[in-house]
Amino acid sequence: MTEELLRVEGLEAGYGAYKVLHGVSFDLSNGQNIGFFGPNGHGKTTLFETISGLIRQTAGKIIFDGTDITNASSDAIVEMGLVHVAQGNTLFPDMTVMEVLQLGAFPKRSRQKLRSNLDRAFSIFPRLTARRSSKCKTLSGGERQMLNLATGLMACPRLLILDEPTLGLSPRLKEELVRPISDIENSGVSLILVEQDLEFLLLLVQRLLLLNHGRITKRIDRQSEQVSHQEIMEEYFGVAVTHES
Repeated sequence: MTEELLRVEGLEAGYGAYKVLHGVSFDLSNGQNIGFFGPNGHGKTTLFETISGLIRQTAGKIIFDGTDITNASSDAIVEMGLVHVAQGNTLFPDMTVMEVLQLGAFPKRSRQKLRSNLDRAFSIFPRLTARRSSKCKTLSGGERQMLNLATGLMACPRLLILDEPTLGLSPRLKEELVRPISDIENSGVSLILVEQDLEFLLLLVQRLLLLNHGRITKRIDRQSEQVSHQEIMEEYFGVAVTHES
């Protein structure tokens, strides 16, 4: 049986008196990857900011690799190998690609592997090799997202949370991200992928969780269930989806 890597139990969180998450529970085993989908504003980003220590929960528990990290600081969580690549590929505009990648290796556990991690990042994202001396503000949208993901890899993650990595990208650039994200998964890093683009999500994950109004309302195991894309879309929109002729 695969060892459990992450367990979230009855998680509740929000902003002041406004509660966003209402008893969210799920688990993830080593070597697995899962995808979250659901409407905007229903708690996906809040969930993963809570798991990564950026927001404090009001109830529930978070266990990572057998350790309770519910009240741990965000830097301690990263040091353990749980790395959250946030939505929006916000980078330091006047820093070079190489400087940003080196900055990503700030955890103690990754500093000794700086050279090998740089080699891995450039291998997975070869387009960044030619841009290593370029400032971030000169990168295209696709290159910025590649750098965002590569910087997360520099921290030696055991679990990588990717929050909407295709946000704002063209269909062609989305297609270009499938292979490198698959390469990350194949390198032994477990993934939690948050996406609005269901087509993209279905290419990369075996388990799907629908987060709706701060609750997981549907769990789909694609390895054991025969679920069509149409059925998943209907779960997403809450109504039967018809195609016009």
